[in-house]
This record gives sequence, structure tokens and C-alpha cells, in this order.
Amino acid sequence: MAKNLVNGSNIEVIESGNNISLDFTSGNSLEVAITQNTNDIEEIKDAEVYSTSEVKTSKVWIDGKSIYRKVIDFGALPDTTQKTVASGVDFSTAFLVKMYGVCKHSGSNVCFALPFSNPATLEYSIMLNIDNQNNVVVTTGTDRTEYTGYVIIEYTKPTI
Repeated sequence: MAKNLVNGSNIEVIESGNNISLDFTSGNSLEVAITQNTNDIEEIKDAEVYSTSEVKTSKVWIDGKSIYRKVIDFGALPDTTQKTVASGVDFSTAFLVKMYGVCKHSGSNVCFALPFSNPATLEYSIMLNIDNQNNVVVTTGTDRTEYTGYVIIEYTKPTI
């Protein structure tokens, strides 16, 4: 039977064969540790959420700031023009890290990634950008109204 103190705390771990038991001499250190681990697990689960509301991911940008994600529902894509949808993010202070999306044809299973580049026929390409009014902009060179799309933006926010 081996006895070990956990990180110098008042919790003693007693190992006997395949069994491990904890001996508390005082305090609630295990409860605190379990609560912290549960919070960490919830944050990791949130990191995999794609939502039209802002979600803090588990990712960190090179400047140490947390990365947030938001899905923009574009509905039908435009016909040989631009369509703008408000991002709800102030990019005068936020920093765009990544922008990507997907669209699907309403009458078939045809899907493709956004932005879309067709090297054989450039007018079939679809561009994504953020404009000066913080809108997400989709620009098409041909009629894409039979496609519905979603754009995912990932960004950092200023430290307050």
C-alpha cells in the first residue's frame, strides 16, 4: 500500500492494488478540484459549438487573446451581385482571424465551401469579405439564388 500527498495538500491518496481511496484530513479541496475540472470540460465542449450567437472557443490567437466564433446565416446567396448581412461584431476593435463557409443547392445535394474559386470559369467564383460597416459580404459572379449559405467568422476581441 502506497501513500502520497496530492500537491502538498491535505488529501492523502492511498493506493492498494487496483483501488485508490482519498483520505481528507480537512477542507474541501476535492470539491474545488472537481468544480474546476467540470468548468474546464464545459468550456472545451463550448469550443466545438457552432451558433448564430457568439461562442468563446478554446483557441488562442498569437497575441494570447481568446478566439470567438459566430455563424452568419446568409439564406439565399445573391444573383450576380453582393449581399450583406450584419455580423454583430465591431471590427474596428475586434480582429478577424478566420472566415469560411458552406453553401448548398436547394434542389440537389450539391454543396461547396466558401469562398469558392472556379479556375475554369472565374464568374462562378464566390467571394467573402467584411465591409467598413462590419457586415459580412458575399459576392457572386453568376446567379447563386438557388444556394443557401452560412459563413463562420472567428475573431479576437479587445482586452478590457
